[in-house]
Amino acid sequence: AVALGQQKAFNPNAEMIYKQPFHRKYEFSFDFIPKSREDAIMADNIIYHFKKWSAPYVENESQFMEMPCIWKVTYHEASGKTSKTYKRLNLFKPAFITNVQVQDNPMSDFHMTIKDETGHVPVHTAMNLFLSETMPPTRQDHDDALAMGHLRGY
Repeated sequence: AVALGQQKAFNPNAEMIYKQPFHRKYEFSFDFIPKSREDAIMADNIIYHFKKWSAPYVENESQFMEMPCIWKVTYHEASGKTSKTYKRLNLFKPAFITNVQVQDNPMSDFHMTIKDETGHVPVHTAMNLFLSETMPPTRQDHDDALAMGHLRGY
C-alpha cells in the first residue's frame, strides 16, 4: 500500500544484486633507473619508506598493532618548479597500502648491476604499490568533487 501511494515498486531482487558499497582498489607502478650513486640512494630510500609506512606498528611486543599509515593520493601536473592538482583525473579517498612489490631488473633474465662503493646497484628497479580506499565514494562525494572543479569526480 505504501509503495502504491508513492508510485514506487519494491524490487525483491535488489538485495541480491546490491550487497554493500565497495572499497576501490588500485595500483601504481614506478620504475627506478638510477644514473648515479645519489639516484640509487634516493630510490632505496623511497622504497624503504613506502614499505615502512605501509606496515603496522607493534609497541613493546604487545599483542595489539597500530594501523599502518593512511595515504592521501592526488594527481599533480608539473609546470616548471610548481605543480597544481590535475583536475581531469579522478580523485581518491584516503587509502591503505596493502602491498608493496619490488623487483630488480624486471625486464631481464639477468641480474644486471652497477658496482659502486656500497655494493652492486640494480640497473632497473620496479615498485608496485597496491592501495585500498578506506571508504567507498558516495554520490555526494562525486557532486562535491565536481563543485571543486574535478571533472570526473571520484
